Amino acid sequence: MKNHLLLIFFSMSLFQSAFSQSWQRISDRGNELTDIHWVNEDVAFASGDQIMLKTTDGGDSWTEISMPMEASLLSVDFYDHENGAMSGENGVLLQTKDGGQSWKAVELSSTEDLLTVKYLTKDNIWIAGTSGTLQYSSNGGDSWTSVEPGITADISTLFFPSNDRGYLGTSSGAIYKTSDGGQTWQPLASSINTPINDLCFTNDTTGYAVGDEGVILKTIDAGDNWAFIQSGTNYDYKRVAFNRDSPDTGIIVGEAGTVLFTNNAGLTFAIRNSRTVEDINNIAYKQSTNTVFAVADAGTILRSTNSGSSWTSLFTGNPKDFLATDFVSDSRGYIAGKEAVILRTTNSGNSFADYSRPLTTDFHDIAFVSSAFGYVVGNDGTILNTTNSGGSWTALNPNTEKDLFGLYFSDADTGYIVGEDGYLAKTENRGINWTTINAGDKSFDFYDVDFFQDGSGIIVGEGGRVFRNSGAEDWQEVYLGITSNLNGIFVISETSAVMVGDNGQAFLTEDQGGNWKQLNTHSTQHLRDVAFLDSLTGFIVGDEGMLLQTTDQGETWRQVDTETFQDFRAISFGDVNTGYAVGEYGMIYQYSCEVPTFTGTITGQDNICLSQQIYTLENEGSEGLTYEWRVDGGSIIEGQGSDRIVVQWESPGRNGVLVKSQNVCGDGPTTALEVTVSTTPEKIMEITGNGVACLKRVSNYEVDSIPGMEYIWTANNGIIQSGQGTAHVAIEWESEGQQQLSVFPKNACGETSATNKAITVTRAPAQPETIMGLAQVGLEEQLYEVTAVDGINYQWSTEGGSIISGQGTHSALVNWEREGDFLLEVTPSNSCNEGASQQLNVNVNLITGIEKEAENAQVKIYPNPSSGNIHIEVKGAGSVREIRVVDPLGKYLRKITPHHDIFDFYIENLPAGLWLIEVETAAGKTVDKVWIK
Repeated sequence: MKNHLLLIFFSMSLFQSAFSQSWQRISDRGNELTDIHWVNEDVAFASGDQIMLKTTDGGDSWTEISMPMEASLLSVDFYDHENGAMSGENGVLLQTKDGGQSWKAVELSSTEDLLTVKYLTKDNIWIAGTSGTLQYSSNGGDSWTSVEPGITADISTLFFPSNDRGYLGTSSGAIYKTSDGGQTWQPLASSINTPINDLCFTNDTTGYAVGDEGVILKTIDAGDNWAFIQSGTNYDYKRVAFNRDSPDTGIIVGEAGTVLFTNNAGLTFAIRNSRTVEDINNIAYKQSTNTVFAVADAGTILRSTNSGSSWTSLFTGNPKDFLATDFVSDSRGYIAGKEAVILRTTNSGNSFADYSRPLTTDFHDIAFVSSAFGYVVGNDGTILNTTNSGGSWTALNPNTEKDLFGLYFSDADTGYIVGEDGYLAKTENRGINWTTINAGDKSFDFYDVDFFQDGSGIIVGEGGRVFRNSGAEDWQEVYLGITSNLNGIFVISETSAVMVGDNGQAFLTEDQGGNWKQLNTHSTQHLRDVAFLDSLTGFIVGDEGMLLQTTDQGETWRQVDTETFQDFRAISFGDVNTGYAVGEYGMIYQYSCEVPTFTGTITGQDNICLSQQIYTLENEGSEGLTYEWRVDGGSIIEGQGSDRIVVQWESPGRNGVLVKSQNVCGDGPTTALEVTVSTTPEKIMEITGNGVACLKRVSNYEVDSIPGMEYIWTANNGIIQSGQGTAHVAIEWESEGQQQLSVFPKNACGETSATNKAITVTRAPAQPETIMGLAQVGLEEQLYEVTAVDGINYQWSTEGGSIISGQGTHSALVNWEREGDFLLEVTPSNSCNEGASQQLNVNVNLITGIEKEAENAQVKIYPNPSSGNIHIEVKGAGSVREIRVVDPLGKYLRKITPHHDIFDFYIENLPAGLWLIEVETAAGKTVDKVWIK
């Protein structure tokens, strides 16, 4: 049933929003793909049944190429990115010299199927095919010479490892070799009689051959001998390929999605999951990479990124031609076609359920009067009815075996069918009984039928035939004086209808078919179907991707770019925003009424005083759009809904103008313009930043930032590095001493007086004078100093001890803790970084310390050296407070705290080594060295 209910409400709205409508392909291609060739890592070409494909993004997407003729292509090869050829059935050879932008059909003397084409050089091209066809061109395809190798079987494959040496395989299982560039061919012993489908050599001597019934052969002596390799299946293998950079890794593909993988030069082949059951017809590695693509039936394209070990299915389609479609809503619709295919979607084409029938017939038309109740018609008088949305179908009996091409149902009960030889019948009880109106005894076929609301109908058909009635069953022919077939008709209103046909023919009636006006479609393609959304907006589909649109009831037509060259066969709309066009090789396109994707750019003053301003939206594709404006900080005085408004600004600060586009489909994106609204500026209270700066260093200063304000800075003896005009500035000072920084604000309303800040510019400190203090010390504390300078921080450091006090000042107390020669260093610094350091070399010596403390000592230690036991006598030093045995690093071994009246001491079992004996008495402390053997 034609969806005439769409026409009631949307006449004007769709005319205004035509720009927002779009068509997008939602199905993969279903053509059989036969071969693939990579020109480089981004560009590849694929051949197929009535299709040529090209990718420029490494195989992620593929576009169709216009063919100069209808052809079933079997092979493709390119010499470089410009020069290539495709060969096919019936002697078709297509050649390009501009990278596939245009193709020329090459005239050959043979009409045999050309199974393969190969470039040896830019000028040297070979083709081979059925019945022993073998030809070459030595001038880039301008002329061709036949070679007679004495073969009557089909030559399935050619492989040239070099320009001189080549191989061919035949359908009889024979393999031939040439060593003179193909002028002569010698048979090789292959020991099989099943077809050889492909050959591949990985080097001068190693090659592989694959064929039907699981045949895999390998040679390691340039083809003189071939060994049979067990494949594990009896599938027909169609192609074999090996990785260029890893010649032990290869793939064999064939029927039913078979993929075999080897990484040991064919010693073993493992079956891999190809993710398809379609016959894989060819494979090709992407130049010198591990990425390999395979092409198969049903438009299937597979990819592997690990040399064929695992696979991903990128594309796969339906190989059957779709001939009819009917959508009952935006999301629910039906498609019918060849080989009894019936598909249903309930989710706007995101997926389709298959309700195809087990019949050997083609369905030509389908019509649903509700979401569940529908009919389909096809060849041999086939008509089926469903009452459960296609879940099951009942065969009806129209009492004819004529092919049925069209149908129309006004409701579930009443309908018409038309078909072969002018057949026309009517039912009034849901197809249970049919009344024959025209018995099918004409010399022309009826292709489509449609009715006006009052019951008047029109039938169109073969040879430009048009029939109409006036509500009764008396059908009269209307003569147009044309012979082109009329293929589809659509009733637009109570009196108007449009019909389309071959050779770009289209006609409009405004009196229920009594008179017809020819429409100029500017097309010569066969037009297959037509549908209108309202009295003005309609679409036509036809051959080679033809899709036409009108917004003035057919007075003018615009061609929609569909990026396909496949034939459309039918079109249907589920609602005013959603439609579908279907065609050959499972093609489905979806129409959608899209919300605006672009609003435009707002132009107008964006830095102003409180005032009245005009803002305009620049949008080249603004036809049919309205605009919703919003203003923050002001009021819209006029222009709401248009692309120009007048605004009265009321609040100072950072404000905004916002607008979004709208059409019948919904709202588009929002565009915004920030507008700074100002008042007369006031003087700046304070400049923030350090009042002491460093010479040749960048210092940062800022003031409070007010929207819309520009800040003008000046610096006495300073260079403004960045920030001029903003509230934040960076200045490099050029001279020492007292300098001045100034800034004043200004905006669209005026300016005010400057604010100043005094800056003291200084530099890094000079090197301190000589360090004063002992240069030879013991393990003790010593004081060191340099001449003090105001404002300088002094950092002391040494590796021979620690700074006890005075860090940061000109005087530091150092505790020397290790013997040796050490550097005492003091580094001056201020806010302008560090100055040069001053250094003093200091010798730290334990003996120096011992000698100082032992000058008045009255302590005797013996024997020394000793074997481990020593005797200590203390005289004239008062009481002994403590005796300590210490190693040279200051670690205590033993401590003795005697009674006051004891002055002789024995220490036994001291370990070997050099020890210090510290004796602390009332008179002071002595330190002596003792050597224990």
